[in-house]
Amino acid sequence: MSVKVLRGIFQPFLDNAIGDRLKSIIYSNPPWYIRPWTKDITLSDLIPWRCDKTWNTRFDIMNIPSLVFPNNKPKDQALLVVFDRNGKELVRIKNTIDPFKTEPIIFNQILGDHTGYGTFACFHHAPSIQQDLLDGSYFIDRQYVGFKRHGEPLWNFAHGNVAALTHRPKAKKFGCLTTQPKHYAVYRPQIHLNDCRRFELIYANPTLRKVDIIINFLDYRRQKISTRHKQIPPKGLCIFEFDNIERNCVSIEHKGPIELWRPIIFKYYNTHFDVLHS
Repeated sequence: MSVKVLRGIFQPFLDNAIGDRLKSIIYSNPPWYIRPWTKDITLSDLIPWRCDKTWNTRFDIMNIPSLVFPNNKPKDQALLVVFDRNGKELVRIKNTIDPFKTEPIIFNQILGDHTGYGTFACFHHAPSIQQDLLDGSYFIDRQYVGFKRHGEPLWNFAHGNVAALTHRPKAKKFGCLTTQPKHYAVYRPQIHLNDCRRFELIYANPTLRKVDIIINFLDYRRQKISTRHKQIPPKGLCIFEFDNIERNCVSIEHKGPIELWRPIIFKYYNTHFDVLHS
């Protein structure tokens, strides 16, 4: 009996949370994400922040449940959790957001004496929304985060792009739905980097395990001109800076144990900076 036929027989038994975990172990090409054990959870991207004498960060907590169920007009019991670059929790803020409202979070106002950079996540819970209305779906925050240099008038925004942590209401710890591939995955951002004098690659670790990353910096012939290697703690963050005054680095590729691990990229020009997801 062929492997394809066997998969067809066993597929109905594997199409659930337990099956996802079995497939992540036995399959040579496991699923990128696994379904949560329970329905009463929410999800969030793991989003970078930076706040010091140069930078500030802004995030607007939006009542997402009221946008999904406008007729119900639910209140959103949102939880914002901020981690430092090593994945250590710094701040935990609970906000009740009225229907269709937004609560702006300015990081230099909530971090106290903490400065530097790290990650954060935002989880949404609407107790008035019954689970049968969600029909197996989950609220997830993938909103925009804004960065601004002190003295400049405008915020520059990029949206989250690494589905990461899960959280149950009233729980202290977090879960993770990102699986580990059997081999290092290779990702090449479809962005040219030789139009700026300097750039930064920001990688957030969206798992609960330490992960290694290898970055190759490539010229226009796709030849390697430099390599960086780093281990990033769980829920942590690493920034790779590259001085590109000679415009010799055109693109990059990285290898790591996370599928579609996309960095946030800061590009610096003579008069301004740009931030974008990849």
